[in-house]
Amino acid sequence: ILSTGYNGSIRGMPHCDEVGHMMENGHCVATIHAEANAVLQAARNGVRIEGADLYTTASACWPCFKMIANAGIKRIVYGEFYRDERIFEVARKIGILLVDLSPLPA
Repeated sequence: ILSTGYNGSIRGMPHCDEVGHMMENGHCVATIHAEANAVLQAARNGVRIEGADLYTTASACWPCFKMIANAGIKRIVYGEFYRDERIFEVARKIGILLVDLSPLPA
């Protein structure tokens, strides 16, 4: 494990569950996604993640996917599709392997 991240508030700020969420269009805008936090923690700690694999609960949103791609991560393993299909075409074009571990429908 090179780095970890979780959905949380800006460093030094209280967690949204403690003080309330800043909701816009159904999403808390004070939250930094786990994928972004993992990439940022690697950078903060001087850990090289280029060529690494990223494991995440759900497929990345578009802003996180762009950050993951620019960090040089080459494989994303996720447990369920989240919401942004743009990642599939772009990942194919730039050579990022997406591995979907979603359970097959019964």
